[in-house]
Amino acid sequence: MHAFSLTPLSLDHCSALLDFEIRNKAWFEQHIPPRPARFFDLPGLTRATRQSIDLQGHQTHLMFVVENESKQIIARANIHDIQDEYAEIGYRVCEKEIGKGIATNAVMALLEICRSELTVDYVLAKTTPQNIASQKVLERTGFLYTGKEKNSTTLNHRYHDLLHFQFPLCRTSR
Repeated sequence: MHAFSLTPLSLDHCSALLDFEIRNKAWFEQHIPPRPARFFDLPGLTRATRQSIDLQGHQTHLMFVVENESKQIIARANIHDIQDEYAEIGYRVCEKEIGKGIATNAVMALLEICRSELTVDYVLAKTTPQNIASQKVLERTGFLYTGKEKNSTTLNHRYHDLLHFQFPLCRTSR
């Protein structure tokens, strides 16, 4: 297992984040809808990052980068759509780091943040049926499959279902 840190997203990450997005564009687009074109130049990515940071100020999102010991971004992990009862998580790991436990440990870190810093009752995650690795990460970290949302996302110009997973946070009181 390789050492990594989960760090709140900041404008200081923009150059490294641009490198991360460019290096992994083709890989990510096999599994999730493509990023807008603005994510692939520094001014556009900086604007998008600033918008993400602003969302954090509204307590609806918590965005993170996952860095290795050399401070290279190797993954993203986010808590988004924070509501009264639930929050949704998402993550993406660069291709050369898959199979090293990065996603599993990032999800566990996100769950701990949800448990300790938010007052939600449960955490949601979604993935396509084709993304077996992500399904395994969710199952390994204690998420339970709760159902399928038909034709709810597009990937490579085709509609795909999304599988929904839920992690209950045991709350004794609200």
